[in-house]
Parts: sequence; structure tokens; C-alpha cells
Amino acid sequence: MKNFDDTKTSDRALKRRSLFAMITGLIVIGFCLLWVTAVIAPFFFPCGPSLGSVVGAPFVPPFIWLAYKQYSALFCREPVVSRAYHEVWIGFGIFLVVSTVGSLLQHNTEIMKDTDAWKYQVGIPTCGLLFLVIGCLIRIQTIRRQKPFLPEGRKFLKNQSGSKFRHRKIMGIILMTGCVTLLSAYLVSTERQYPALGEHFSYEQLPRKGGFPPEGSDFSWRRGYRGTSYYEFTISEEAFQRWISSQSRWEYCEPITGNVTIQGSIHPRKEEEERPSVTDGLSAGYGEHSGGCAVFDRSTNRAYYWTYY
Repeated sequence: MKNFDDTKTSDRALKRRSLFAMITGLIVIGFCLLWVTAVIAPFFFPCGPSLGSVVGAPFVPPFIWLAYKQYSALFCREPVVSRAYHEVWIGFGIFLVVSTVGSLLQHNTEIMKDTDAWKYQVGIPTCGLLFLVIGCLIRIQTIRRQKPFLPEGRKFLKNQSGSKFRHRKIMGIILMTGCVTLLSAYLVSTERQYPALGEHFSYEQLPRKGGFPPEGSDFSWRRGYRGTSYYEFTISEEAFQRWISSQSRWEYCEPITGNVTIQGSIHPRKEEEERPSVTDGLSAGYGEHSGGCAVFDRSTNRAYYWTYY
């Protein structure tokens, strides 16, 4: 069996790692590390982990393993064997296309009427097709680079990672662990700078004043998952209207007809029927699938504001 160093080829590029493989492989590693961070960090947030973090926790080891294997496939083998995992790109592309097509078939009428949902449902399979193309290109390049060495046998290609890459593997583990640790620590420290719950604060005492009217008083708030929040404060009707008109994000502000139930509470376990319902006042909002709402109650001069996803 010939050694790699003794193997001759007319294509000198085969002795260098493919830039395309390195870029697509690093994207896989980065996605895995960011996903692991997004699952782990919320367990240390003041408001506690979200349901997504709890559900995603069992998948942390597979994603860590995938990141390590992709790193090894890129940097801990001889250049001719170094490759990006086309299986990841193709698999994720198929998942996006199939899941979106299934959703379109099931909710076709509703989606056609909703412009934002239609754009969303078209954009996802487009990304899926792009991933499929990238995966196929990775596979074609891998075959092309390894083809001159196939006469040596597949065992030759498989064994091009030996003890000489041991230090590089250890370094990769240290680097990836450090990235997840530092990014998680940054997210946790940022979250903990802003209390998850506060009651009866003046405007001057608010940790984050941006976006709220200085005329308000007796602020209370609770932070939710994924950056959502709930606020309530006392304010006059004129000041409430000035607050809404001073910011371009609000799409409407209109008198309440019927009643509006406040979709939030300082106490998250408060039952729906116990939440206040406003029948006389103003209602403002922005966004459709994600955005915010504000309600002013004339009977109490109390304003309620919450965001949603």
C-alpha cells in the first residue's frame, strides 16, 4: 500500500484543502455550535428555560458530535480526504422542502389569503432547494477530488487520519467548547443585567427606558421567552395617544368596541379568566404574526403593553 506522500497526481490542487468544502463545513460547525448555545443558555436566564430549550436539550449531544465530526473531516485528515458533510446540507434541504409542501397542501386556502404567510412558505422551500444544490455540489467535488486515488483502494482514503492529527483534534475540542462557553456566558450576563420581573417602578427607575413614555408612572413588567415582554403602567389618555403617535412602529390606534382581554400578566400562571378585560379605552398595535399591542383603560388610566411571536 502506498503512502499518501508517495502518491503522485497531476492535479496539484488536490494537495490543498478545498476552499468551498472549508466554507460549507464551517457553516455546519457554526450552525451546530449556535444551536447548542441557544438551547443551553436559556437554562441560566432569570426567566428560566423556554419550552424549546427543554425539548431541544436531548439533541445537544448529537449536535456536539456532528460539529466535532465535521471539524475532524475538514482539518484532521489529509487534504484529498478533507470534505464537508454533504449529507447535512441535503438532509436539511429535503426537510425544509417536504415540510413546507405538506403545510401548503394542508393550509392552502388560508395561506393564499395571507400575504406574509405566503412569502414565508415560498421562502423556506427556496432555501431548501438552495441547500440541496449546495449539498450536491459538495458531493460532486468530493468524488472528483478522490477519484484519482480510488485505485489505491477505499481503505487508503479511509485511513488518512492518523495519530499525527491528535493534537489538532484536541485543539478543535478546546476551541469549540470555548466558543459555546463564551457565547453562552455573554448571553446569560446580558439577560441578567435586566431583571425578569419588576413592580411599582417610576419611569426614572426603569432598567430600559427606551420606547416608553416618560409621563408614565407605577411601571410593572415581566419578561417572557424569546425576548417577549409584558408591561403595565399608569398614564393619561392624552399622553398615551402622544406615545403611540410619536413612534412609527404603531400601525393603528382606535377606540375599543366590545372588549379587549389583556394577553399577559405580571404573574405568568394567572388564568385567562382572571386577566383584566377593557371595554372603554383605546387599542393600538403593530405586526401580525409577531409584533406588539397596547391597550389603554379609561376607567383606571392604566395602560397595558405586550409583545408576541
